[in-house]
Amino acid sequence: LWRFSLLVPVAFAGALLAVHAFRDLKGSGSLKKLASCAFLATSALTLSVDQIGSIPTWVRWQTLTQIPADQSPQHFGDLISQLNKLEERTRVITDPVTGYVITAVTPTFNLRKKFFRPKIRELEVAYFSTQRRPSLTGRLLVINRRDASASETGSNSGHWPAEMTLTSAYYSDEFLNFVRTRSDDFELLWQQDRIELYRIK
Repeated sequence: LWRFSLLVPVAFAGALLAVHAFRDLKGSGSLKKLASCAFLATSALTLSVDQIGSIPTWVRWQTLTQIPADQSPQHFGDLISQLNKLEERTRVITDPVTGYVITAVTPTFNLRKKFFRPKIRELEVAYFSTQRRPSLTGRLLVINRRDASASETGSNSGHWPAEMTLTSAYYSDEFLNFVRTRSDDFELLWQQDRIELYRIK
């Protein structure tokens, strides 16, 4: 229903329903009149004075505009090319936005709850404890600090915050220093323009 609403001209559909509601008010039948009054009252509340000039989150047509190039998967195109060289499906530790993209277009997978988790436990030094280390061997680590511009589309639709595209926020200085100073644990496979790809030994 959420995605179908992108195709519905909400204003026109609402106007048509309002016309039918006014007609029902003039007709007979208390149930129809009650339903019409409820619809009109809800519509009036939704379009209240304090919302004039703002962008209602239920208006989806604005999300059909062309997005900036740095918000498309090609923003990580070089990383995607590297991961597509893998011969077998491999689990990747990374931020949820990068994980969401690369899981869709490469032979990798990343465990996450879409891309809404505010704090990623896997990107903390404590996650790489001595007890857990053996189970992480062979996995890939992608550090993606290549931020994109703020997502106006996501913000306007209410689907995700505008700053969701700022992937560098997921990587603390402590974590970056931890990875980069432990070459015995993290093998650098590739790096370019603020993206680093490691294999965990």
